[in-house]
Amino acid sequence: MRDSPFLEDVLNDQVLEALCGLSEAGEAPFTEQVAAAGLDPQRDLQHAHLAGVCLEGCDLRGYDFTGADLRGAYGFAVNFDDTTVLEGAHVEGSIFAETVRRKRLFADHPDWQSEYLRRRRAYWADTINWVDASLRPEVPNRHRAAEIAKAIFDASSDAVLRNNILFFMSRVFETRHEHSDFLLHTMAKNFSDPKVVRSVVSVLARLFPNDEASYRLLRRMERSPQVSPAVRETAMVGVLRSKYFKNDLEEIARGINLHSGSVRRAFVRRVATLSGPSYVLATTEPTGSVALDCSEPVTDRKVWDIARRILRDKKVSSQTGRKFGSQPPADPKSEAVRALAVMILPLLDQLKEKGVPFKIVAKEESLLPPPASQWLETSTGSSR
Repeated sequence: MRDSPFLEDVLNDQVLEALCGLSEAGEAPFTEQVAAAGLDPQRDLQHAHLAGVCLEGCDLRGYDFTGADLRGAYGFAVNFDDTTVLEGAHVEGSIFAETVRRKRLFADHPDWQSEYLRRRRAYWADTINWVDASLRPEVPNRHRAAEIAKAIFDASSDAVLRNNILFFMSRVFETRHEHSDFLLHTMAKNFSDPKVVRSVVSVLARLFPNDEASYRLLRRMERSPQVSPAVRETAMVGVLRSKYFKNDLEEIARGINLHSGSVRRAFVRRVATLSGPSYVLATTEPTGSVALDCSEPVTDRKVWDIARRILRDKKVSSQTGRKFGSQPPADPKSEAVRALAVMILPLLDQLKEKGVPFKIVAKEESLLPPPASQWLETSTGSSR
C-alpha cells in the first residue's frame, strides 16, 4: 500500500513515523500516545476524532482541542484548566461537558461571575451556609446559585467546603444528563480526595450505571489499584447493575475473585438472572437468601442442600402461598430430591462456561443421599 501513488500524500514519512510511535506506545496514557506519535498538542489535535477516549491520569493543560469530537471522553485524575482549549469541541457526555457549559453561562451572565468571585473570597463556613440556603427547593433562583456553587467547588481546596457543596448539589439538577456531567467532571478533577471519589462513585453506581461514559469510568475504577477496596467494590456494584455488563462478562469474571464475598455473590446472581429463573434457583444458597460464592467449592453436599431447599420452598409456597419459613425440609432420601440435584449440576456447568469461576467438585454419579447424621447437621444450620 505504501507504494500506491494514491497514498503518497497520505502515508508520507511523517505519518508513518507517527504510526510506528503509536504502535510502540501500546496502552500508554493518552498524553504519552500523543508524544509517541510526535503530535503537537497545541496544533495537531484540533478537529480530531477522539470520541470515547480514555484520559485517565493525563495532564491536558495547554492542549488545544478546538473543534475536536470529545463526546464520551472519560477518566479520573485528569488535569485541565483554562489553558485547555475546548472552543467549538463536541463534549456531550464527557468530563469536559460541565466546564464548557458553565463557561458559556458565565459569559452570558457577568453578574453570576461577580457573585462567584465574591463567594470565593468569603469565609468557608459562610459560603457553606449560603449554599445550603440558596439551593433549597423553595428558592426561586436556585439555578443561578447552583452554577456558582459548582464553580466554587472546582476552585476550592477546602475538603469540608467541597464535601458540603457536593451534598447540597443533589437538590438542584433538572436533568439526568446535567447531573451525570457534573459527576464525571468532579471525578476527573478531584481524584486526590478519597471522600469525594467515593461519594461520586456511589452516586454513579446507583443512578447512572446505564450511561455509557459512567459505565466505562466505573469499570476503570473497579480495576484500579489507585483507589481503595471500598471504592472498587462500590464501582463494581454499578458495573453489575449496568446494561453493558453482559458485554464485558468474561473479562469481569476473570478478576471477580479479587473482590469480596458479597461482590462475588452479587456477580453470580447477576449472571444467573441474565440466564433465567432456573439458574437463579440453582445458584441460591440452601438458606434461600443469597447467591453462591463462586470462590467456594460446590460439593455434592451443597448441591443436595440446594435441591432440598428448592423442593421445600415449592411445597410451602403451594400450600400456604408464602415462602419457606420454618417448615421441615424435603426428605433427604427422596427420589425427587435426588432427581433435582442431578438437574442442578448442568445449570452450574453452563454458568461456568459463561465465565462464572465456579469450583465444581460435585459429580453426578456421587449425588446420593447423605447419611441421616449429616442431614441433621444441615437442618441446624451447618453446611460443608
